Amino acid sequence: MTVASHIDNYLIYLSVEKGRARKTLESYSHDMGFFMRFLEENSLSFETLTSADASAFMIWLGDRMSRRSQARVLSAVRGLYIFLKVRQVIDSTPFETIRTPTYGKPLPRVFTLEEIDKVINIIDTSTPRGLRDRAMVELLYATGLRVSELVNLRIADIDFNTNVLYCVGKGNKMRYVPFGRSARQAILDYLAMGRTPLLGKNTGSNCLFPGRSGKPMTRQGFWKLLSEYARLCGVEESLSPHKIRHSFATHILERGGDIRSVQTMLGHQDLSTTQIYTHLVADDLKAVHTKHHPRN
Repeated sequence: MTVASHIDNYLIYLSVEKGRARKTLESYSHDMGFFMRFLEENSLSFETLTSADASAFMIWLGDRMSRRSQARVLSAVRGLYIFLKVRQVIDSTPFETIRTPTYGKPLPRVFTLEEIDKVINIIDTSTPRGLRDRAMVELLYATGLRVSELVNLRIADIDFNTNVLYCVGKGNKMRYVPFGRSARQAILDYLAMGRTPLLGKNTGSNCLFPGRSGKPMTRQGFWKLLSEYARLCGVEESLSPHKIRHSFATHILERGGDIRSVQTMLGHQDLSTTQIYTHLVADDLKAVHTKHHPRN
C-alpha cells in the first residue's frame, strides 16, 4: 500500500473510532501533505524511514514554518506511525526519539511612547468626558493596572501626598502602585472640573471614574472609548487596555527598571509571568547590536 492509502486508513480510524471532528481531520490531512512532499522530494519510503530521516524531516519543516506548526505536523505524523505499528504494518517508528519543538506564547505587542502620546493628546479636555478619559489613559499608562482594577478605583484609593494608588488585584490581593506627575495632574484636573458634571444626581458615588448611575464604568465601555481615540489619531493596531499595560512594563525595563519592581507593580504572583517583558527588551537590544556592531 502507498503512504497515501495508509494516511486515508488512519483518518478513517480517527473519524470512526476516535470521533474526531471534520475540521480536525482536515487539519491532519493538510499536515500529512508536508510529510508526503518530504518523502517524494527525497525519494524516501515511509516503511524504511530511519531516525536520521525523521530528524532531517524536522529540519526540512523548520525552513518552512513556525515551531508551533512544526509541532502540529510532528504530532500528526507521529500518530500515523503509532497507528501503523499497532496494526503491525511496521515494526518501529522513527519518530520515537524526536522531541516536539518547544514554543512559547507569542510576545505581546507594545506601543511606542509616540503612539501613547498621540492617543493622549487627541483627547479633547475641554469637556468633562474628555477630562475623565485623559485621566484614565494617563493613569493606565502610568501604573500598568488591569482594566478591571482601573475602572473600580475609588477616590479614597488615590493618595496625592505620596502619588501612590491602592488597588485590589487578582485573588483579592491589595497592592500599591506609584504614578507620576502627568497622571497626577490629569486626575486633579478631572476631579476639579470633570467628575461632578458627569455624576449628575449621583453625588453619593465614591467611584473615581463613574459611568452611568454613578456605578463604575464597565471594562467594555473603557475599551470602546480607547479604541475610538486610537482610530482618531491614526494608530493602526487596536489599542487595548492590556496592550498599554504591556507598554508600561516594557518601557520601564527599557529605561533600566528592575524586573522585581515591575512584577510588584503589575501584581504578578510569579516572576516568570513578568519575564516575558525581558524578552521584548532583549529583542530590541539584539536588533540594535545587529544593526550597529561593526562585526555584524
